[in-house]
Amino acid sequence: MQEPYGPAAALLQDPALAGHIRRFLAFARSYRRGEPEYDRYLELKEEHTFRVLERAARIADQETAFAAGPLRRALLLAALYHDLARFPQFASFRTFSDARSFDHGLAASRELGRGLFLAAEPSPLPGFIRAAVAVHNRARVPRQLASEPALLARALRDADKLDILVIMLEHYRSPAPDAAVIMNMADSAEPSPAVVAALREKRQALYADMRTRVDFQLLLMTWVYDIYFPAALRMALDEGLFASMAALLPDAPLFRKLAARYAEDLERLRAEGRPQA
Repeated sequence: MQEPYGPAAALLQDPALAGHIRRFLAFARSYRRGEPEYDRYLELKEEHTFRVLERAARIADQETAFAAGPLRRALLLAALYHDLARFPQFASFRTFSDARSFDHGLAASRELGRGLFLAAEPSPLPGFIRAAVAVHNRARVPRQLASEPALLARALRDADKLDILVIMLEHYRSPAPDAAVIMNMADSAEPSPAVVAALREKRQALYADMRTRVDFQLLLMTWVYDIYFPAALRMALDEGLFASMAALLPDAPLFRKLAARYAEDLERLRAEGRPQA
């Protein structure tokens, strides 16, 4: 893996982030074993982290909510550290499935509290960052979360979702998707009724309802209904991320019907220029 990481190159050269990037890389790479077949999964998460960082910066630069410097910095640090627990998760369980291991958002927040990652950041930023990281992987941002960490969590979730879509498109286009990346879902084109219902009802599906690989595809498609920031929606639609995932559904009557209605929704969202969420 070569550095710098594509569009994130400029951010990785930012002196204000340099210390944090060194700490993140030291932590992430401490879990490598020098075994290519094992280490490539950790490299994937490292690369994902920096792509999420880059997308978070783009959201912050386009949304007035992050015009204040400290909140923009908090978002960048939340993006950098959001998947901190993925490395020990894979080391211990050989999976990225929280259901088969532990809640990686909560674990990352706890790691940030134990370590020196945020020790030099002025209050209240560390608390905001830890709170956003803790909930970034939940089905919904908790209503009781204070306004600043809730804002960070929503931007982080948007950036994270968009890059996960990029990763998953690559794997679903492959004739042999990596089992660990697709969370060891059963190789079946039979969808779960709960996931199909979520897509029809234009709401985000739940991981707990997934049973098969096609369920995962449908769940990823429902993420368009959970995007919060217009800047993130524009990125996704301009890059064709949701439309591309729909195009990879199996060629069967149910999926053709779902895809047709979904295409209409994507056009509506583009015309409105704002997310449903």
